Amino acid sequence: MSSIAWASPPTHYNIESAKWRHISDRHHKTAGTITVWDATIGGISCYKGMATTQTEPYVMLDVVSDVVGTSKWSGVAVTEAKQLFRSPGQIDFYQFLDVPNWTLANDRRLFLTADIEQRPQFIGFRWDRLNIDENHPYWDFYADVRSRYPESVEPPVNVGGWYFVKRNNNVEVSYVACVDAGGLILTSIQNEVTKRTLPDNLGNMLQEAKKRSILRSDTL
Repeated sequence: MSSIAWASPPTHYNIESAKWRHISDRHHKTAGTITVWDATIGGISCYKGMATTQTEPYVMLDVVSDVVGTSKWSGVAVTEAKQLFRSPGQIDFYQFLDVPNWTLANDRRLFLTADIEQRPQFIGFRWDRLNIDENHPYWDFYADVRSRYPESVEPPVNVGGWYFVKRNNNVEVSYVACVDAGGLILTSIQNEVTKRTLPDNLGNMLQEAKKRSILRSDTL
């Protein structure tokens, strides 16, 4: 079954300082080679995809922070999405994932908060699970989603991020996910699903960013 207890859930500091193990390479038709890495952090199996591109980091930030538009490019079926709050450095959002039957997993409802860090050679988009109770300002919306999708699961651990680092003429892109999906699905099956979908999602994001970059150039 899914993990139900952790010594200490993964943190962004732990993720960024972890020792990652290379486990495979994947080829994406647009993004090229994507390397896949794993690490155990806070008792959770975490996965990272890495690739190199020449697309500017701000364009990729535009893609990953467009939380409502994720369904246009992601390989994951995002059937509902809502931006709950946005400032220059933070986004709170909801997404509902219609999980394919082959994964044997429940559909997922995600309530996440992401912080955005921008430096001259670096952009980070780091998310974590929103903890919502009856006193939280999002409670009414949260309760409505739960009532409409009673069989769905909210992952008890959901920490990850996108990282864009400029290195000379290229940009190193990393996509990290540390997730315990919850529900009755075996952790081993969860991990296999993540290893399969994470590099696809990274490649699809790069494809969308390249398309948006071309569109921006055409309008200049």
